[in-house]
Amino acid sequence: MLVTVGDVRRHLGGITIPDGMTSVLEDVIARAQKMVETYLNRPVEKVQVRELARADSKGYLYLSVTPVWKVISCGSATAQDSVTSTEPYTVVPDESLGDNPRVIDQVGSVLSNGWDVSYGRVRSNTFIPGKRYAVEYIGGLDPAQIDDIKRVILQVSAREWGMYNIPAAGLQGGTPNMAEPQDTRGLSLSDDERRMIQRYKRRVAR
Repeated sequence: MLVTVGDVRRHLGGITIPDGMTSVLEDVIARAQKMVETYLNRPVEKVQVRELARADSKGYLYLSVTPVWKVISCGSATAQDSVTSTEPYTVVPDESLGDNPRVIDQVGSVLSNGWDVSYGRVRSNTFIPGKRYAVEYIGGLDPAQIDDIKRVILQVSAREWGMYNIPAAGLQGGTPNMAEPQDTRGLSLSDDERRMIQRYKRRVAR
């Protein structure tokens, strides 16, 4: 997740959250990030993906999660969208993603080498135009470059958690002064927040 429990605590003025409610806040943060990702139609952090793509006339594969940071493997797929290998395939999370990485496997087995990577596409001299390939890669936005997205997730998380839990947390922690009216917009994006992250939205031709 882009935002931590500590981030939300600081945003809410450094309030103390009872140990038993930490998991509740973690769930709120996860739902806030998922909502932002749904609006933007893309993951907002680096993820490991495996998907099928058809080579264009110049031998490029256009991938769904951009930018592409690393190609792990690539191989041809049959008309039935299964990879041309009889060996079972297991996606092994890339160590560059750290602990508990997100992995998206949209295919169902083994692959090859030799390609050029640009923003949202992969090219190899061996790709045949019109042929489908299964590609496993790391893609997604760079967390160091998306402070505005983090800010929106933080604000939404703080609103949602605060609306339902600050009174309870305040009373349980012996600080009833925290039990005061909160922003009631909760888990939704304001017009200003949409404008802040609009430029990251992934548009798909229909």
